[in-house]
Amino acid sequence: MQVGSWCCHRVLCNTSLLISNITGPSEEIAIADNPVLYIKVNISSQPHAMTMHMVSYAGKADLQLMVAKDIIPDPEFLVKCFQDSLAEMKVSIKMNEL
Repeated sequence: MQVGSWCCHRVLCNTSLLISNITGPSEEIAIADNPVLYIKVNISSQPHAMTMHMVSYAGKADLQLMVAKDIIPDPEFLVKCFQDSLAEMKVSIKMNEL
């Protein structure tokens, strides 16, 4: 247990970026007859400059970004860059399907 904890701590403290890609349900679901609108996953208090999670759910993808503002002072610009890149990929995919 101590070795595992030590290894995990060493990895987390010596990385600056965490990327997670989680495949969620492909169809809409409900919990206690309440429809689930979206699924979000996040990990806080990690010593990373940037943490990025992408979760797919019912044919949609949700990108979540957490940054250290002292290292990445303009996260809105970074998010805009990701949005633009994803939009370009979507257009490229549609063009290749024709």
